[in-house]
Amino acid sequence: MSSNLKERTREILFASLPLTFRDAVKITRHLKVRYLWIDSLCIIQDSPEDWEEEIAIMGQVYARSLITLTASMSRNSDGGCRVGKRPAAENNQPLDILKGSKRIRIFENTPLDWNNAWNRGPLRKRAWTLQERQLSTRSLHFSETLLLWECKTSKASSELPWMQMRIEDPPSLLMLNDAAENIENSGSLSMRDHWFSIVEDYSQRSLTYEADKLPALSGLAQALTQSHGTYFAGLFRMDLPSALLWRSKIAQSPHELQPRRPCHYRAPSWSWAAVEGAIVYDSQRLDEAVSEEGSMSFYEGSRALSNRESERVGVIYPDVLSELQGGQIIFCMEVRKERYWSKVLMPSTIYDRNSEPKDEEDSRATVMGLALVKDDEHTGGYKRVGLVRWMKRSCFSDVEACEITIY
Repeated sequence: MSSNLKERTREILFASLPLTFRDAVKITRHLKVRYLWIDSLCIIQDSPEDWEEEIAIMGQVYARSLITLTASMSRNSDGGCRVGKRPAAENNQPLDILKGSKRIRIFENTPLDWNNAWNRGPLRKRAWTLQERQLSTRSLHFSETLLLWECKTSKASSELPWMQMRIEDPPSLLMLNDAAENIENSGSLSMRDHWFSIVEDYSQRSLTYEADKLPALSGLAQALTQSHGTYFAGLFRMDLPSALLWRSKIAQSPHELQPRRPCHYRAPSWSWAAVEGAIVYDSQRLDEAVSEEGSMSFYEGSRALSNRESERVGVIYPDVLSELQGGQIIFCMEVRKERYWSKVLMPSTIYDRNSEPKDEEDSRATVMGLALVKDDEHTGGYKRVGLVRWMKRSCFSDVEACEITIY
């Protein structure tokens, strides 16, 4: 084949690619990079064997890449790697003034916030893209309004290319898992908060195939096993027991989908991956100033537990609202002590928040755990249906300890 024919063939093949792929090729050539990885082209889409083989090393692909390009504003492969045009009312043409070796940039209006610009695009809602961003050494995001740069130490934008914004958010104040963990040596706390934040973000994203829930996060989980230890079904062993105490985020508007079970088995009921919908770990976070939003979550997304004398003794946050029916027998398994001050407001009917604990034992008068029902598919087994909070410890005084299996 002559060189002219080869060149013509390459042009025809290039022209047949979707716009986003063509843009990616041009950018890669401009950066003088030899290789470009595009998932949908490099993974044989109709081959389960190739898909499983490539998914197993996906974490390495992004972690070892020179740069990751993200078409943040594109809804499909025809959107292109491009920054959208702003409405005329939002135009903010800067004026640059050079003063010696320094540049002063003056804006007519406040520059756009980096995080807001990144959050606007549809790519932000796709589950597969989370681990791609987390694992990449550096990324170039073509957002709706700005060209955004991101690496492990800083962020910048086309408006403020020299801005050095730290990526790390301040870690949450988490409950200690046990006496061996302390605030001074907070490495495990930071790692736990990091994974909890990833799971909370990830659970809100959409997937084309429900079965991809854990595979789409497997590359990131694999990359963290060296520091986090044993991993199974979305949870790290070092994060126990806190990792078990997630709750479903009940939809507050008719336009949002309520949490539900996947159509086919995907994970044990104690794993957040057993629910389709957003989950949160607010039960494990502490806050000096309890927000009003936290108090609303009790009234709108929970159900009261009562003893035979109709005294209110605790609250269930259901994983799926439809699973809790009247007259159903709920078993409560204690997992850990409940903190007196937590991020979510404790109902005054359970415990008087206006009075300080009399002593250390008094501050542990309530416990947190799992709401369980008997599993009809496994004799003697149980399955989780919700998170139990502020359960009075006295309710467990006459209970004999035993071993159970949760499926």
